[in-house]
Order: sequence, then C-alpha cells, then structure tokens
Amino acid sequence: MEQLHEVAAGRQPHWAGQGDLNNVYQEICANIRATDEVSLKLLAAVPLVTGVGIVLLMRAPGGRIPDIAIVLLSVFASLVTFAVYRWERKNAENCRHFRRWAAALEQDFFGLRQEDLESAPMVLPHARIAAPRFLGLAWTKTEALALLYGAAILGWLSAGVFAVL
Repeated sequence: MEQLHEVAAGRQPHWAGQGDLNNVYQEICANIRATDEVSLKLLAAVPLVTGVGIVLLMRAPGGRIPDIAIVLLSVFASLVTFAVYRWERKNAENCRHFRRWAAALEQDFFGLRQEDLESAPMVLPHARIAAPRFLGLAWTKTEALALLYGAAILGWLSAGVFAVL
C-alpha cells in the first residue's frame, strides 16, 4: 500500500519514531475488520443455533427426552450462550481499543482534521459516530448484544422450565 500521508510539519506525537506507523495503522485496521467479522458471524449463528436447538430439544424425533435431560441441556446451553456473550463483549472492547488507536493515528500521525475534510464524510474514518436511536434511546452494538444474547439465554431456560411444567 502506498504511503498514506506525511506527518504534518512540526507536529509529531511523543510516540512518533517508534517504527513504521503506516504498518501499525494497517495492522490496527486489519484487527478492526477481524473483530467485526467474528461479531457478525456470532450475531448470525447464535439465534439460528438457539432456535434450532430449542425446537429439536422440545420436539425430539423418535421419542421423548426425559424432563431432567431437557432441564440439564437447557441450563448447559444457556451457560454456553452466556460464555459466548461475555467473550463477544471482550471482542467489542478490543474493537473499541483498536478504533481509538486508529483515530489517534489518523489525527496525530497522518494529520487528518475534520475541518480539513471538505469533500469527505462528516466524520473521520475512526471517529465516534452517533448511534441510531430506538424508542428515544441510543441503540449501539452493546444494547443489541445484550438483547440478542439475553433472548437466547431466556429461550434456553424457558425450554427447561417448560419441560418440568
């Protein structure tokens, strides 16, 4: 990839000169893409696996599964879902960390300033973007994850409760 920008004359952050920051920037952007890719795959897989799993658990082909087995499987599945949720929250924090570093490089090393971007979008590539609102509240990835994983965990636990009723 060609050299992105030269450092603004006379303005170098204290960490400049620590190596090729173009390579660091490219690596940070690759890490952002990787964390987003994993998140999107999980956002697709968790509801699908949960829905199919609950249906199969409740409508076992070829015979009835004992109630205690359904309860244990539903508790196990809800714990696994919660563990994946916690891992995904860490993944989201990693992405935020990489985005902050990318924004710092864009401003401090590449010298990008919002006021200098006349024909560009209204925000810098890794600047904070206002979250869309839903029912008057900002709806970010954090809220979407909590809703998705909460619904999956509740679904698994409900299957166990339904089995004993």
